[in-house]
Amino acid sequence: MSNIKIIYQSALLLILFLLTGISLAQRGQMVFVRQGNVLILPDTMITAGKDTIIRIPEDTPFQIRDASSMKSNSFYDSLGRKTKNNRFTNLLYRSLVSSDPFKMADSIDFLQSESEYLDFEGKRIGKIRLKKVQVLAGSVYDTLEIVESSVSDLLNKFHYTTRDGIIRNNLLFHEGETVDPYVLSDNERILRELPFIEDAKLKVIVREDEENVVDIVVITKDLFSLGISPSVLDVNRARVAFLDRNFLGYGTELRYTLHYDQREQPKFGHEGKYAMTNIRGTFISGLINYENSFEGTFTRILFERSFFTPQIRYAGAMDLGYFITTREEFPHDSLVEITYSADYQDVWLGRSFQIGEETSRRNFIISGRVRNDNFRRRPVVKPDSNLFYQDNVLVLGSLSFREVHFFKSSMILAFGKTEDISVGYRLQLTGGYETEEFAYKPYTGVEIAWARLWTGFGYVGHSIQFGNFWKDWKISEGVFKTRLIYLTPLTPLRRYRFRQIIFADWTYGLNRLSGEYVNLSDLIRGLDGSQFQGTNRFIINAESIAFAPWNFYGFRFAFYGFGDLGFLSDQARLFTQDNFFGTFGIGCRIRNESLVLKTVQIRIGYFIRTPDRFGEWKVDIDTRDPSLFVPIDPTRPSIIGFE
Repeated sequence: MSNIKIIYQSALLLILFLLTGISLAQRGQMVFVRQGNVLILPDTMITAGKDTIIRIPEDTPFQIRDASSMKSNSFYDSLGRKTKNNRFTNLLYRSLVSSDPFKMADSIDFLQSESEYLDFEGKRIGKIRLKKVQVLAGSVYDTLEIVESSVSDLLNKFHYTTRDGIIRNNLLFHEGETVDPYVLSDNERILRELPFIEDAKLKVIVREDEENVVDIVVITKDLFSLGISPSVLDVNRARVAFLDRNFLGYGTELRYTLHYDQREQPKFGHEGKYAMTNIRGTFISGLINYENSFEGTFTRILFERSFFTPQIRYAGAMDLGYFITTREEFPHDSLVEITYSADYQDVWLGRSFQIGEETSRRNFIISGRVRNDNFRRRPVVKPDSNLFYQDNVLVLGSLSFREVHFFKSSMILAFGKTEDISVGYRLQLTGGYETEEFAYKPYTGVEIAWARLWTGFGYVGHSIQFGNFWKDWKISEGVFKTRLIYLTPLTPLRRYRFRQIIFADWTYGLNRLSGEYVNLSDLIRGLDGSQFQGTNRFIINAESIAFAPWNFYGFRFAFYGFGDLGFLSDQARLFTQDNFFGTFGIGCRIRNESLVLKTVQIRIGYFIRTPDRFGEWKVDIDTRDPSLFVPIDPTRPSIIGFE
């Protein structure tokens, strides 16, 4: 046990070290190249005759290849030529080995989004043309490249390409305007964030006869919008969704979900969803959802608009819903299932003021929110019992300062498509009150978030949140949260790409109400963490990921080793043996980014401690998409959640 304690102490020291920040920012970047390796820059290659440190301009993308990598590429090229004459071996080669397994998008790592458009700043925009590449077979970085197969041919026959009007409605620039590098980079990101687009690229072409005029080609690659998404919740429950994320090419989503629970009568439930993105060019999105299952009956209508660029002045949402469901309680040490119903109305509106010039990335934002919860069916509510079922009105306002920039990268959460990373800072102060049937509770909260990229070191994101209600001028229902995320740069080794990820989170509840707890659900991989509860929780997750060069009909593979450490307690004392949970193991992720299917994860892990306090091995398969990054964008005024 002493060795285990040393490991935990070392891990905690590592987190504290990272939290202090590391001042590594320099003018330009220093690149170490070993003897015999090749430094690949956008316009040249440098072979090192001996171990060398080379200074290159800051934010310049580069790769380092060793001689063995070059030999490996030659081997695969030779293998391709040898298998070409045999139909079966050629099919197998084309399925498993890409001719260039890591293309331009895969080589992007922490590239400033607007950098490639700076040379065109101030030029007049001539024509805007749209170019669409084939699902599965095409690339937005090389529109002439088409890797056809029987699968891609079949998918494209059933696919409705996104209509031109839908793409044009999502453009922030128009013919006759001047080029703004930030507008172009923001617009490229907005297109990639559409739920029916796999990747997007804006290409600026200078006219030969007019040097001050440029044409812009908007290149998009659709997701194959039809999909089936099964989920096994436990041995008794499952659900499967049938969806079309781009119905007839109009950018709307239709989804039907079939729920199943063998313990219930009836055993099947149903859910329908209709979602709209950027309604008529307003950048307002809408959602209509209805569910009737053994979980209850739920109806929801939502319209929302976000601060998706620093130039956006207004954002907000209107969320309306009604539901009938059940809640398990344990009065007098016996389980009771209570049926209740309620409706809610939740509305917020925000106004953003740009600080500085028109291209400034800084904003001051004022937001206000009102939410009303009205219970229609409930048990008897008294000042000292059944407080959960009280009608209530929540009124909140917030002041936010933020600065945001974006970088492009790849092979973080995805497997090769372009990913957008926000960096900068956000300070948000929130205040308001909640009026319940028997109480009036003032609320205050503060959130600080920042994220930064250091050349040669990687991405660091950190956030601190503290919020609470006030009762008789004392803290009530308080929560303190802090979170740290670290990503290393992408490292090439032969035909593979490697990245390391560290995630840490500490959540501490102060004077919480009876029955309010946090748990370890989804935080210790493979562990059913919902059965463990407390008010004080600390988590560290670490991963080392190897992205493989294999490409099987668009399915890409990543192998990873992981370690998860967690402490959970209902007391201030946290770091004890009884409060410890942990696991380590290996796994494989499989994903086709041209399909709407989620990432499939297969992993085997060893639990250092289980519910029975004994170690054991476990194999898991799930289809969860991971999430990461510290959010910089301001959102609606909210109570900081204890979860």
